[in-house]
Amino acid sequence: MHHYRADIDGLRAVAIVPVVLFHAGASAFSGGFVGVDVFFVISGFLITGLIRHEIDTGRFSLANFYERRVRRLFPALFAMLLVVTVFAAWLLLPADLADYAKSVLATSLFASNFLFWQEAGYFGRAAEEIPLLHTWSLAVEEQFYILFPLFLTFVAARCGKRYVAATALVTAASFLLSVVGVAVERDAAFYLAPSRAWELGIGALLALGALPVSHRKQLRSLVALLGIAAIACSVTLYSPSTAFPGAAALLPCLGAGAIIWAGSGGHNLVGDALSVRPVVLTGLVSYSLYLWHWPLLTLGRYHAVRDLTTGETALLLSLSVIAAVASWRYVERPFRGKSGLLERRQLFGVALSVMAVAVIASGAAIVADGWPARSEPAVRRIIDGGNERRSRDWECGDTTPARIRSGELCRTGSPQAATPTFLVWGDSHARAMADAIGAAGAKAGVAGQLALRPGCAPLRDAEVSGHDAEHDCNAFTEAVLDLLARSPSVTDVVLAGRWALLAEGTRYGHESGETVILTDSHSKAGSPANNHQVFARALRRSVTALLAQGKRVWLVASVPEVGWDVPSVLARSQRFGRVPPDPPTRAEYTARQEHVLAVLNELDTLPGVVVLRPDAVLCRDTRCAVTRDGLPLYFDSHHLTLRGGSLLEPLFAQIFTR
Repeated sequence: MHHYRADIDGLRAVAIVPVVLFHAGASAFSGGFVGVDVFFVISGFLITGLIRHEIDTGRFSLANFYERRVRRLFPALFAMLLVVTVFAAWLLLPADLADYAKSVLATSLFASNFLFWQEAGYFGRAAEEIPLLHTWSLAVEEQFYILFPLFLTFVAARCGKRYVAATALVTAASFLLSVVGVAVERDAAFYLAPSRAWELGIGALLALGALPVSHRKQLRSLVALLGIAAIACSVTLYSPSTAFPGAAALLPCLGAGAIIWAGSGGHNLVGDALSVRPVVLTGLVSYSLYLWHWPLLTLGRYHAVRDLTTGETALLLSLSVIAAVASWRYVERPFRGKSGLLERRQLFGVALSVMAVAVIASGAAIVADGWPARSEPAVRRIIDGGNERRSRDWECGDTTPARIRSGELCRTGSPQAATPTFLVWGDSHARAMADAIGAAGAKAGVAGQLALRPGCAPLRDAEVSGHDAEHDCNAFTEAVLDLLARSPSVTDVVLAGRWALLAEGTRYGHESGETVILTDSHSKAGSPANNHQVFARALRRSVTALLAQGKRVWLVASVPEVGWDVPSVLARSQRFGRVPPDPPTRAEYTARQEHVLAVLNELDTLPGVVVLRPDAVLCRDTRCAVTRDGLPLYFDSHHLTLRGGSLLEPLFAQIFTR
């Protein structure tokens, strides 16, 4: 069994400080997120050493092991959840409170990594307002604590205690999965335990004696120096754009492993530096500091409705330290050890009861949609205005290739017209404008069809990565063109999409999301720098195919992207008495759409092609409109509400003017 090592508490300080400073936005710590990986290595080392010693001495008990884990993790975690939930119930808008309740539910069951895998990337603007996002790592560790003791007891009973070989095999498989996962599905590789287990496995292998301890102090000091340098390099040189975890996570993990290995043989330069009292104290409060700093920063940003100033950030970090010290002294320590508060049966009973209360309370908030009645009428009016849109599960908004091939397209326009004469084709932006196009068609007495699929703009023979590529957009495009070839009655085709995102590859303003990369048969480089050319070629191919079929083509230019979530920011500004940010100017819109407009203007010169400009309606003044009569025209940062779309109805009326 490992004796107490002050240098490991010091290593915890090395892990937590970069994480906190990264979350605070310190540019010098752009890779500070790797501190979590250092924590994983430490946890793997300590837990494995404890389990292996008890198994070998015949004293291992799952009940004892889980009791220690409950004493270590539960009190501080649920104390934080209680306090943060009180503030969340006061601060958060109804939809945000419902989302928060989901994260409380998942955190209470140590499954928040699954929730955030499905709903939120770790890097990006949206993540900065999710108070419990950081609990994903606790879920990964807890899942490790559940499975790894069972794994080691199995190895001891069935494999002749070949701990190192069995653990090395699992660690190597997990690392391979992580490398592949980063290339295929980055969020899954980041959040899920199978692709993170190898990091804990490095610590486990050290605890199992995979590397013999050296008694040469100079060698240990050299290795430890290389280890601290590896961590420092990853903290300062990595950034959210780094493909992570995968192979990039080796650097901080091996660095942590090097420091742990060096300390296992005795004193060394780095170990002695990490063992000084202030560093050790920072490590001792690291768990509580990890728990507290992120919710305070996120709720602070939420309340400010903007980025925090340096002074505000410093204040919140100071409050985090105070809360962490108090949590360590008055919540963590009283429960530690065999003499801690509550006997085992009482401890498990209280833990299960607290979990049950958290699950029931969060479930009630989810069912109640965050209790909208909490908000004052003016705020509810803005929220309701932002909800004026088609339901997310509207069947007409996600047309599969199979439905297109079978002719099962939704109708729009006049219900009296027997035969459709126009078709609206595009992505979620086309979906947001489809009602206005249909209303214009109905007034003209004509009917149309809808071929809409999120993430699938009408770009022929272009592969889209990082933006709903799972929708198989090329199959969707070819199915639409085949249908139109068999539909001579359809004379007009309206093409709409979020063109600028595809042409530029970058998100706008504070919007979160991955970079979008377009490729085609002429460009397989996979770089956003090629998006301009690929976009132009793909849109020309679509228009050319339609003209060859004798269709009239109506190209709808992009609606202005706002760069911030319109209903949320407006409602919070109203709620907290803030001045909302300025909408984009016409000049900013033109700059963002420069390449797109050049391509559209070129196509506009072709016989049978007309370009429609929503900005002519939405940007009549120097700034583009985001509200009308105090109500939002967007339901997020770039999709029009039904109210916003209706403003474009006169623009679309010319489609049906012969």
